[in-house]
Amino acid sequence: MVFGPANVAIHAVTFETETGQVSDAIRLADEVNLDAVASLERRTTHLYELARCYEQRGNDAAVLVHLQMAYRQCPQDFQYKHEPQRLLASLVRWARPSFATEVRDFAAKVGVIPE
Repeated sequence: MVFGPANVAIHAVTFETETGQVSDAIRLADEVNLDAVASLERRTTHLYELARCYEQRGNDAAVLVHLQMAYRQCPQDFQYKHEPQRLLASLVRWARPSFATEVRDFAAKVGVIPE
């Protein structure tokens, strides 16, 4: 259903993100059941949006987790869409040393940086 509860919840997250209420967006995102969203594009866009929210909060690990979730659903996005490439390239530059190797390995795997 295009306007089912999950899709409406995603719109609420988007609204909070666009109005600069990142903490509220993240809180609302916890209530989204992505399995109930039929559209692959809608699910992955939501995951990129959450990655952006966590990027703004400086939570590199959460950025990585959401990008990996999106990759499992739609790996070709990392070849053709700017947003996942930008998020991952930024993460490569700023990742904490404790998991920077994992970030670089993932970036190489998806083709954002050379292997």
